[in-house]
Amino acid sequence: MINKYSTEYCKQCAAPIPWTEMYEAYENGGYCSVCEHTIQKIMNQ
Repeated sequence: MINKYSTEYCKQCAAPIPWTEMYEAYENGGYCSVCEHTIQKIMNQ
């Protein structure tokens, strides 16, 4: 189960993802919170 939701590095910037954010990164396609925020800003323009 842990391996399924484990996302160690961001797909965009390759930054390490903290353990507390791994499930969220898994749910948003493998992006760290900073990249996810940036992507959402771009998409909502």
